[in-house]
Amino acid sequence: MTEAIVVDASFVCPLLLSDESSEESEALFTSAANTPAIILAPGLLYLEVLSALQQAVRRRRLSAGDLTARFEAMLELGIEVLDLAGTPLERARRCLAFLGETGLTVYDATYLDMAISLDLPLATHDRALRKAARHRGLLFNP
Repeated sequence: MTEAIVVDASFVCPLLLSDESSEESEALFTSAANTPAIILAPGLLYLEVLSALQQAVRRRRLSAGDLTARFEAMLELGIEVLDLAGTPLERARRCLAFLGETGLTVYDATYLDMAISLDLPLATHDRALRKAARHRGLLFNP
């Protein structure tokens, strides 16, 4: 049986930035490369990772010349990007429901919405998102 998991940008960025590290992130992606596991994310992942890489350049943690290479490296991780069910307005309304309830950002609520909609575990290093996923029984535990 193929396993699937939803990942957010906080789980992906440690693989792209040398001054960050995450044994959990490395283990998941190494395992997925050797098994039929499917790693999923909403399209927002591209923008969030690109923003994190841009901030790393601004803070001189990454050279401007490396930004494109690191973004391309993310594309080679094998993450399947999916559109969530429903219209953009319906997705926004689902996320809106999480905001007051969880204190999540709109971006983090998008990942939680995907995990809930697909009934899949969510891999994240974000504290508030971990709490919200754990509360719903959807937190990824390696």
